[in-house]
Amino acid sequence: MPTNFDRRQLRRQHLRAGFSLVEVLISIGVVAIGLLGVMALLPLGHHQAFVGSLEDRKAVAGRMAYKIAHIYEIDKPFRWVTPAGVRVIDNATLMNVLTTPSLPRVSFCIDPLLLAENNTFTTFPYDAARGSGPQMARITVALGGNPLGKAHADELCRSLDDVIFEQPADPLLPPQQIDIGSTAATTLRWDGATSGLMKRQNTGRMSWMLTMSPELGEEVDLYNASAVVFYNRSISAFAREEFAFDVSLDSLGAGGGEITLKTRTGGSIDHRLEDMDLRPGAWLMLGAAVQVRAPWSQAGNNITHSFFRWYRVVNAGGPTIDNGNGTFQREFTIVGPDWDKNMRGAPQVAIVCPTVVAVFEKTMRLQTSSLWMPQ
Repeated sequence: MPTNFDRRQLRRQHLRAGFSLVEVLISIGVVAIGLLGVMALLPLGHHQAFVGSLEDRKAVAGRMAYKIAHIYEIDKPFRWVTPAGVRVIDNATLMNVLTTPSLPRVSFCIDPLLLAENNTFTTFPYDAARGSGPQMARITVALGGNPLGKAHADELCRSLDDVIFEQPADPLLPPQQIDIGSTAATTLRWDGATSGLMKRQNTGRMSWMLTMSPELGEEVDLYNASAVVFYNRSISAFAREEFAFDVSLDSLGAGGGEITLKTRTGGSIDHRLEDMDLRPGAWLMLGAAVQVRAPWSQAGNNITHSFFRWYRVVNAGGPTIDNGNGTFQREFTIVGPDWDKNMRGAPQVAIVCPTVVAVFEKTMRLQTSSLWMPQ
């Protein structure tokens, strides 16, 4: 027979068999705080996934640029033509530069994609009126006797790996690639058939050009080739794709160093404060008119070559300074090839392309003829 004490003990145990409303609310609050933390990581995860995908795509684009340049002989001078269609190898001045040690050597920017859109941009950087300093001759290539057209340049100088996917109406199905073409019998397929789809559609956001700058030695055909990879480069609205800055050395030597960039006045575009906002990972090119001693077999006078090298920004030192006269300046730390200013002098120009995401370099010899080249 239970006593009154036993009944009170059982009653208290029965009343504590569940959770109170306060406890439930506190639990919901703890879970909500945890979920908010997870939700805050979703944008970061999405950004990191994009960065990883971009790193992979630009590496593929850089390797592809050299392969296409080799297959289609874009890196061969006998394919090079000016925007007017004149072959570089038929130009006595440029040809002699490639064969005569006593002549100044010229740097080239092979940019079929831009010149197919507008053949008036004959120099790199294109804003030739802005200040002074060395420049590259911007050229294209000829296949079949004519400079590359827009469609052909798009096919060769844009990455085809940025394929476009479409999510089917059924959410359980995986995304599917979008193809160019139709099922009409007049459509020519890649394998020669007369029906079916032609090829995968791509965004075309990754593109490339080549820059060629001479090595400073007695071998006149030895050049530094750089495959410059762009992301979202604007070809039609090109006004703010290339900037030329004055540059001064703070400590530039082995493996890079510190420089100060200063905007220039004049030219066809106006620099703005945000043009100095170069983040870590941005790329710039330093250029100089370098004087070297002539070979022993030539006269003892010095020879002036145009010399360019690409560098990557790793840090920006402090805010942008407004000089009060329409110009701005800012300090940057860069890494890249060694620059011995005792031999090469100080760089005279810095070229910034905001849409450059990667640069791949190799040393190569220029071939001024081919076994298959018509005589």
